[in-house]
Amino acid sequence: MTATATAPSRPSVSPGRVETMALGACIVAAAVAGFILERRFFHDDTYISLRYAANFLEFGQLVWNRDEWVEGYTNFLHLLCVIGLGALGVDLPRAAQLVNVASYAGLVLGLVWCLRRLRLGGYALAAAALLVGNWSLIVWVYGGLEAPMTAAFVLPCFALLLATPDHPVPSARAAALAGLMAALAVLTRPDTVLLGIVAGASLLTLALPWRRKAVLSAAFALAPILLVGGHTLWRLHVYGDLMPNTSYAKLAGNPVDRVLSGLFYVAKSLIVPPFSLPVAAAATAIAWFGPARRNALLLGAGIAVYVAYIVWTGGDHMAHHRFLVPILPLAAILAALAIEGLRRKRAFAWGLAVAALLQFLLPPMDRDPAAWLGELVGRHIARAWPSGSLIALHTAGSTPYFNRDKRFIDMLGLTDRHIARRDVGDPILRWQEIPGHAKGDGAYVLARKPDFVIAGPADGSNIDRAWFLSDYELHRLPEFDACYRIEFVPLYYGPAYAALSRPRFNPIIFAYYRRIC
Repeated sequence: MTATATAPSRPSVSPGRVETMALGACIVAAAVAGFILERRFFHDDTYISLRYAANFLEFGQLVWNRDEWVEGYTNFLHLLCVIGLGALGVDLPRAAQLVNVASYAGLVLGLVWCLRRLRLGGYALAAAALLVGNWSLIVWVYGGLEAPMTAAFVLPCFALLLATPDHPVPSARAAALAGLMAALAVLTRPDTVLLGIVAGASLLTLALPWRRKAVLSAAFALAPILLVGGHTLWRLHVYGDLMPNTSYAKLAGNPVDRVLSGLFYVAKSLIVPPFSLPVAAAATAIAWFGPARRNALLLGAGIAVYVAYIVWTGGDHMAHHRFLVPILPLAAILAALAIEGLRRKRAFAWGLAVAALLQFLLPPMDRDPAAWLGELVGRHIARAWPSGSLIALHTAGSTPYFNRDKRFIDMLGLTDRHIARRDVGDPILRWQEIPGHAKGDGAYVLARKPDFVIAGPADGSNIDRAWFLSDYELHRLPEFDACYRIEFVPLYYGPAYAALSRPRFNPIIFAYYRRIC
């Protein structure tokens, strides 16, 4: 890797004003349509973090159940921002979306700044289609989780280290700011530490004296050491664990099966417009043979390492390839570099714009089914079940969020230390093959004598049709059959609530088990 500048060797060709406006219109159309069509989406897992936020605001404890210190979230900085808005009186679900709207705005401004810094214009504008008009990003602006905020820190982290016509080698100040952005990304989502390592390691490959490289590396590492190191010590003190509890809950099963699941997850993303990963791969190859080779290597390495990590962990079960959102900015910058290095810029630029418009073929997202059903169930049991009840369930987000006067057992283990650390072996149920749904422990749940058990999905099911491992094991325990009886309650809802989801029966029949011993 050399320290050459990124200016192209041949004169840049710029589109005319009409063509520029047409390319911009495609990007804006994709973005506006995404924000209109995806507005109903909200994910159940967001409510897990929001229960932590609510308990902190009400009781001063960053916990899921009061006095149970388990770190069942992986979005510390995002959560702090939500808490800040909540303290100002903003409704917490709305606060999570507002943080993401601000992150989206920061991404747009950051991309414009980056393209100007690299002196990329004209057809490079179409690179914005991979980010600004990407519905995966927009879906997660509404979804409430931390992916947009993570991407908003990843972009400047890498952009500050890119070679530019004015600065072929980053300054110590740029390296320090990039390190700060890396630290903030890790505090927002811990697994972006891999991207921070790639960014920091790139400084060691510069064609500079070792003393200069050591200064740049030290400048980059300062903020991560102070901020991430400090947060890790705080985590150990408060929760007693080096890693979030979710990292234990989600990493399960045979490594080979997990990698195959991860490969399938990534493969599915390759055929979904606007085809960010294939474009990034092609752009890396194109830019590799041009004057932007060092930049292509840095951005391509970041994407490759993060995708390899996704494959190793088995992928994700959430909509619109949430795990890939943090690297979308890197794909967009790569596309801009590739366009600038091509003779046929127009074809590549319009290809990106068309790819963005192809997202109109995708069906709009409804509210996550667990969130939709879980809120309906949660509001019912808030009225009908005694305060202080202990409830075992698998929907750890919406139902507990609307019942902060009750205690819960998360039977999938995201917020339960014992279940998260159980070695469950190979899956025996179909749902265990879904990332994040493998864990459970029926004997442990029964030993805690919950007052109510909601088996299966958010609205419950008969436990003899086991969805998850805890259901399967509870059903085989004689004490459960002796001490619990199933009950059914119809839950009615109005047209406004019905509009948030696909058509369902009205009423929903809520099934649960009540302890009678």
